Amino acid sequence: MNKNKFFNRNIFLTLVLLWGCSSSSVVVEIDELDISAFTSGWGENHRNLSVTGKPLSVAGTEYAKGLGSHAGSEGHIRLDGKKGRFTASVGVDDAAGAKASVVFYVFTNKGTAFNSGVMKKGDATKPIDINLKGITDLYLVVDPTTDGNRDDHADWVNAVFTVQTVPVAVKDTAEEQRYILTPPPAPEPRINGAKITGASPDKPFLFTIATTGTRPMTFTAENLPEGLSLNGETGVITGSCSRTGSYMVPLTASNSTGTCHDTLEIVIGGGL
Repeated sequence: MNKNKFFNRNIFLTLVLLWGCSSSSVVVEIDELDISAFTSGWGENHRNLSVTGKPLSVAGTEYAKGLGSHAGSEGHIRLDGKKGRFTASVGVDDAAGAKASVVFYVFTNKGTAFNSGVMKKGDATKPIDINLKGITDLYLVVDPTTDGNRDDHADWVNAVFTVQTVPVAVKDTAEEQRYILTPPPAPEPRINGAKITGASPDKPFLFTIATTGTRPMTFTAENLPEGLSLNGETGVITGSCSRTGSYMVPLTASNSTGTCHDTLEIVIGGGL
């Protein structure tokens, strides 16, 4: 009887040990991957440093771990599809230009897992937490906005994979990169047109708020200069204005999935 109890106890402990081994996970930080497989829109990606070679820093906070990159970049990571998580924070590096603006994406074989929206220098980091169950291909992408990618230094900080199998960075062909870097428009509204426009005093003014996202969509524009008006259904601003000056106009675009905010500068006069 005692032998049976001892035998059963050993079987139980063995099963517990085997279960623990089979369900154990590994923690892999992004700097442990082969980042030479990643592309960058300018310079080279850096482990634990910004793309300029300085410490990673976003909104005044320095980070010891992460990946420094630049808008126009992409990293393809191959996973086993088993349970796990990818966590990180993203933001524009403090060494970027004053007008730097980027969008961070995480794409997977299941679709878009993260879209930061437009981020600018000085913005606080945005967190990422993605369930990796069923994910075999994950892409870390940083896109520039419509003003180009000049000085668009972008950081993935504290980026960690908690997985069953060590992930592998994959070097894609140019054709594959073009496909990934041109994803289909998201359903959420996004204002992506010019940030500044203008006209001469008393001359006809016409400006369309350029957006992507599911229609129908409604628009608002606050603090428009006297003489200009917005069609809230089409996003077209028309009219004429006699007072010279520079006007900062907060914009919104809304649809069934959410609301996007941006600011348009309207300049009347000034040699236009």
